[in-house]
Amino acid sequence: MAFRNKKNLRPTAQEAAQRLIILRSQVAHAVLNPPPSYLAEQLQESSDADRKKSIHEWDERRNSLCAALRVSGLWEVMTQSEQQFISTSAYELDQEIYYDAGWKVEAAVCLMWALGMISELPPYDSETDPKIIVKIPPDHDHILQLIKQAKLRKEAEIDEARDTAELWHWRSRTRELEEQGVIPPKKSRFATMDEVVRFTAAKHFEEGRLPPLVDGDFPAFEKAYRDLTDKEWTNIRCVSFERHHTFNWLCGYAPKNRWDKTPTET
Repeated sequence: MAFRNKKNLRPTAQEAAQRLIILRSQVAHAVLNPPPSYLAEQLQESSDADRKKSIHEWDERRNSLCAALRVSGLWEVMTQSEQQFISTSAYELDQEIYYDAGWKVEAAVCLMWALGMISELPPYDSETDPKIIVKIPPDHDHILQLIKQAKLRKEAEIDEARDTAELWHWRSRTRELEEQGVIPPKKSRFATMDEVVRFTAAKHFEEGRLPPLVDGDFPAFEKAYRDLTDKEWTNIRCVSFERHHTFNWLCGYAPKNRWDKTPTET
């Protein structure tokens, strides 16, 4: 479990709004374009005229995103990897980086909730619809207005959401340990990782942090977490990681509030 460095201050509402706009741009760059492998295939099968037209349209879209970030003064706030991602044409993106960027909508939705733009977070076994980013204005004037008027929820609310995100991320990592055959230390009161999960799940259900359990386990996709398919587990693992990372950043866990240095230990 990560502990907040008391010397680190929490990001301000304005910094949270800036981060939201940056994430919006990354998600838009990913979800507004088909996968790079598809685009590359499409280019190969197109005529020279159609190929030039498509490349021009994709580059115009990318240039528009970059320009909006620069004009709003957010380019300097971005990490180097974020700048590189936004600057890369859709058809030249690395496939894995492309898919990772799509998951940033889970980070964006946490910031939208923290800034009071939505009333509730989606469940942890539910992928956030990327269309939610349309709630975030893309033009320069509205971006500046959003940042200027930004206001965060109470720290206690955000802290509680952080604890829940960490709990779901912990369950993801616990399943990983189970699949690796890891067992609790001999001095532990538990003989198996499943016993650890059942004890932890019951404790947090009693505290109101978890919905009703399924067979003593975290409920996900209407079944016990331990029974998830690999695809379901991959999805919920990505959701919980992005949300845990975001709430740790909001709670001041990152050294000097550096987004890319935010710890996610559980």
